[in-house]
Amino acid sequence: MYIKGIDDGFCEVKRRGWLQTPSKASTLGRRHCLEQDERTSQPRRYLESTQPNGIDTQTTTMSTPGTPAKIAVLAMSTRKPRVGSKIAALVKETLEKEADPAAHVIKLVEVADFNLPVYDEEVVPAQVPAQAQFKHEHTKRWSAEIASHDAYVLVIPEYNYSLAGGTKNAIDYLYSEWIGKPAAIVSYGIGGGNKASATANDVLTGMKLRVAETRPAFAFAGGLGPDTFAAMAGELGDDSRKKFADETAEVVLKAFGELKTLLAAPVK
Repeated sequence: MYIKGIDDGFCEVKRRGWLQTPSKASTLGRRHCLEQDERTSQPRRYLESTQPNGIDTQTTTMSTPGTPAKIAVLAMSTRKPRVGSKIAALVKETLEKEADPAAHVIKLVEVADFNLPVYDEEVVPAQVPAQAQFKHEHTKRWSAEIASHDAYVLVIPEYNYSLAGGTKNAIDYLYSEWIGKPAAIVSYGIGGGNKASATANDVLTGMKLRVAETRPAFAFAGGLGPDTFAAMAGELGDDSRKKFADETAEVVLKAFGELKTLLAAPVK
């Protein structure tokens, strides 16, 4: 059954471009036009603008073939204070040690900087841009940021044995900007955040992102001790930093290797 708006925005990414899968929905009005460049075997993406001024920031914009892939390390916690920013910074530093600057540009993005309230748009995210447009500036800014990257490393907290509400809210704000892209998940918490990681994996996979199989889980040093209480105040203790360097960084690099493979692989 064709669902207007939802099926209109339902495309698959093929490597650095979009590949529209033929279906009944596509014959009834999908507007994302995606095709392969036969001369170079590099994907190209074509998209009509839906804005009156010819500028459309509410769709996925991927790097031009031959330019570095843009990877966002997303600090998903929005609490104040929060230790997630410091963990995300460690993740970024770890990736940069392994990344080829000519092939990958890595940016740290703080979800808290976008001041996203509980979703307050009057349209379903999957309808944008084919059938509707976002109204609020905070949504437009978040949409433009996510659309500008080719892949993501989500650094997520675990609260009360599950995915944090702010994390899920930020993901749910958008749809077309996410789908088909590679992602990796790095969780943290007293026990490492495995339950939050599993939930995030289900969510992102369901939204048709391609998620790295390895999901690093960083537990603060010493269990329910000084480092955990420091984390509650937004500080990352020295023992936890050492633990990250000695144990977690290697797993983060393994996930990064999988992410790079996903970036290079065609979408099936």
